Amino acid sequence: MAALSVLFNYCIIIFNVIRFGNTADALIPWIDSSTSSMAFAALLTCVVATFSNVNLSKVTSVSVSVLFASFVALVLPGLPQSSWGEFVTNAGGYFHGSASFQNILSSLTVAAPLVLYSTEIQKIIPSVTKLCNFDRAQTFASVTVGGAVPVIMYVSFGYLVLGGGIDLQGGGFLMTLFTLATVCGASVASSMSLSEEFQSFLIILRERLSGKNAVIDIPLPESFMLSEEDKAIEVLEELPKEGQTYSLPAVLLAVIPPLLMGLHLSKDDSSGVMASIEFAGGYLLPVFVWFFPAMLEWKRQNDLRASGQIPKTSIFNFKNLSIYSVAACALGLIAVEASHDFSFPNIGDLFNF
Repeated sequence: MAALSVLFNYCIIIFNVIRFGNTADALIPWIDSSTSSMAFAALLTCVVATFSNVNLSKVTSVSVSVLFASFVALVLPGLPQSSWGEFVTNAGGYFHGSASFQNILSSLTVAAPLVLYSTEIQKIIPSVTKLCNFDRAQTFASVTVGGAVPVIMYVSFGYLVLGGGIDLQGGGFLMTLFTLATVCGASVASSMSLSEEFQSFLIILRERLSGKNAVIDIPLPESFMLSEEDKAIEVLEELPKEGQTYSLPAVLLAVIPPLLMGLHLSKDDSSGVMASIEFAGGYLLPVFVWFFPAMLEWKRQNDLRASGQIPKTSIFNFKNLSIYSVAACALGLIAVEASHDFSFPNIGDLFNF
């Protein structure tokens, strides 16, 4: 899980630092994009290493506020300028019957993962649940709204772009502000996650070198606690709490490697950087958010049955079927992504649509 988290967040920062440089290049053309990317990485390192968790959360909140404000400022003027006819034409004729069913199905296989990924708020459900004081109704409302808002933003933005309401080539201040707010917020969030992972690794390494043989494990019910629980708690207590900061070595490990990889991938063009974000979304996200947790729950259920704590019911009960469904959906999304990346036959071709 830690390895998946590091790899996923590395891909996010690779994309963001290079995107920041490309966006800043439009504002300050006398500074090349690589220099802007390195300056942004240096600023990100200083902020994450010196700000507390509380202040870093405030930074991301400000970024989200700017993102929503700039998005609304883009959408409202763009709606009257958008043309339904132009949208239909740019959408390939899918809404007036000129496209074949095979093309429509092929397009849906491309769009479906994007829509599903935009609702992936479940990866922060533990944090949302705590913020809602473990209230079921508030948590349900937060998750529902949190899943709906990104989809609405994607659909609105897609309509405006295809309908001619937003000129992506022309850019403009609002588009630049929207991009920078997205990049800054995502970079801080990913850096925090990476810094916490690396800080825990460094603590373990230090304890190992000192001969204490420390272990970190996920807190489990009392009957599942490992014999090393006391050592695990000692290590966990050294991780940053509210008001504390991350160590500089952990932050450097979080920011510098993806910066160097991003600069290398973008030295000729930006296709390598785009590939990193596509790899994260197409392959890592289904494994990290869906498949891996489903397999953990499947293993936990089997362990409970083996220990006699729950009855040995049929493998086709509702809980197991839900686990298998989640795992199957993750594998299906990966298969769709692989079919596009490696030119496998798409679904329409397989059924001769």
